[in-house]
Amino acid sequence: MVIDRPPINIRQTRLQQAVANRCQSIHLVLDGLADAGNVNACLRTAEGFGLLNIHIIGRTAETNRLGRTDAGAAKWLRIKYWASPADCLAELANRQLLLVGLSLQPASRPISEIDFKTRP
Repeated sequence: MVIDRPPINIRQTRLQQAVANRCQSIHLVLDGLADAGNVNACLRTAEGFGLLNIHIIGRTAETNRLGRTDAGAAKWLRIKYWASPADCLAELANRQLLLVGLSLQPASRPISEIDFKTRP
């Protein structure tokens, strides 16, 4: 049986296009997740949504062991680990990104009320 594969340069072009099409304008910040399984579920979900930049606070690559599926998702992500929320938020603020925190608190506003087009 002969498997018809595209030439290597076509496959490389497809991979480069896939990376270029990743959403670079949204950075996912994960803080306070104690269980590596929950962190890894977030990584798989972020990869599925096409995000690129992930920031994980309070964990390290060593404490956040990746399973086989998680490692497959993580290879498409830029993951940066932070010791503290202050360091992470300072870096993101320096990049002039709009910072939005999500929380299930009674005083929280619905995400639909946030103006994502206006920058501070």
